[in-house]
Amino acid sequence: MTLDRALGRFFGEVAQHQRSSETTFYQSAKLEGGLGAGTLLSNLTDDELAGYISRRRGEVAESSVNRKTQLLKRVFYRAGTVWKADIGDMPNWREHILREPAGRVRELTDDEEGRLFDALRADFHPLVAFALVSGVRLANARTLTWAKVN
Repeated sequence: MTLDRALGRFFGEVAQHQRSSETTFYQSAKLEGGLGAGTLLSNLTDDELAGYISRRRGEVAESSVNRKTQLLKRVFYRAGTVWKADIGDMPNWREHILREPAGRVRELTDDEEGRLFDALRADFHPLVAFALVSGVRLANARTLTWAKVN
């Protein structure tokens, strides 16, 4: 089974039904471009994966590389267990996951919050206040509907 076929089948069976389907589609394209769409899963070695990860690491953050590696791992497991495809030797996934720096927690000081509200139009105050109190991202607060509230 080739990489593009496996990623396409995985998308059709699993990913298209998830909220993150657009991200999975984008990540699949990056994997195909970096590893070769026509590459057989059975021919993908730990050495080739390490090379791909090394190249991508120079272009994007470790977390971005890890998300693509985790997608590939999910595809490999589904291909081997559900589709019974020849995947060759299962890569050592643990060795391919990069260490990610600890996330930075950032809170506004009282002074910064005051300056933020001074700079905002008055009609934005309730939305930004909700985002600050709840911790939700502003884009998520903006598109929130009652149907999404638990």
